Amino acid sequence: MVCMDRKHLSPERVVRVVEVIDMVKDFTLGVGPVHGLIKITFRIERGEFVSIIGPPGWGKSISVRIIGCLDKQTSGTCLLEGISLNGLGPDQLAEIRNKKIGFVCQQFNLRSGNSAAENVEVSLNHVGVAAGEARERAIKPLQAVGMAGHEDRMPSRMSGCEQQRVAIARAIVNQPAIVLADEPTGALDARSSMEILAIFQRLNREYGITIMLATHDPDLAKYSKRAIHIAAGKIESDTPIIEPRDAVRDLENIPASPSAEAAPV
Repeated sequence: MVCMDRKHLSPERVVRVVEVIDMVKDFTLGVGPVHGLIKITFRIERGEFVSIIGPPGWGKSISVRIIGCLDKQTSGTCLLEGISLNGLGPDQLAEIRNKKIGFVCQQFNLRSGNSAAENVEVSLNHVGVAAGEARERAIKPLQAVGMAGHEDRMPSRMSGCEQQRVAIARAIVNQPAIVLADEPTGALDARSSMEILAIFQRLNREYGITIMLATHDPDLAKYSKRAIHIAAGKIESDTPIIEPRDAVRDLENIPASPSAEAAPV
C-alpha cells in the first residue's frame, strides 16, 4: 500500500534526486542544428519543489523529457538518484521511468473507459503489481489528492480539476523519486489551477515528495521553493524562493463556480 507518510525520507535515503551537468540537446532542422539546450547544469535534492520557467520552445520541456527518460541529450550528463541515464537503452529507460518518475502533464491522459481508481492502477500494472493489490494501493493516493469517495467515478463525469487530481494520484502511487509536472495547469481555469498548486504544495510539505514544475508563467513559480529560469536553451538564473506564496490562502480570493463541487485541497 502506498505509504503516505515520511518513512521513505529516512536519513540513509536522502540523496540527490537529479543532477544535470553540461547537458546539451541539439535538433537537426533544415540546413543545420538547432540548439535546444546549451550546457545547462543544475541539481535537485530530495524534498525540493523546483520550478523550471521559460517561454514555450526554449528548453524547459526538453529538460523534463530527458530527466523523465523520454528523450536523450546530445552530450553532457544526467543522473537520477545517482544513476547515469547516459547510454541506457530503451528497455532500461522504460524501467527507470516506470519506477522512479511520476508524470503530470497539461493533458490529463486518463483512460476514458476506466474509473479513477483503475486509472491510478495503471502505474502499478506497469511495475508488475497484481490486480488485487493494485486496487488497494490506489486508494491512498486518491485520498491524498481529495478524491476520496470518488474511486469509481469515470472521467466523463469528472471536471478538469478532478481529472488532474487523478493524474497526480497516478503519478505518486509508485512513490517515485520525483514528480515531473509539465504545464499541469495549462488546461484549467484560475480556481482549478490554484487547487492543483495547493495539492502540489501539500504533497511536498507533508509527504516530502520531490516536484519539478515546468511552466511558462512566472506567477506559478512563486508557489515553489526555487525557480530556475531557462531562455534560449540556457539557464539565466537559479534562485531560492524564501517565502513561497500559499495556494490555499490565495484560493480563498478566487470565487468558486456556482455549479462547482467542492473538494478538499
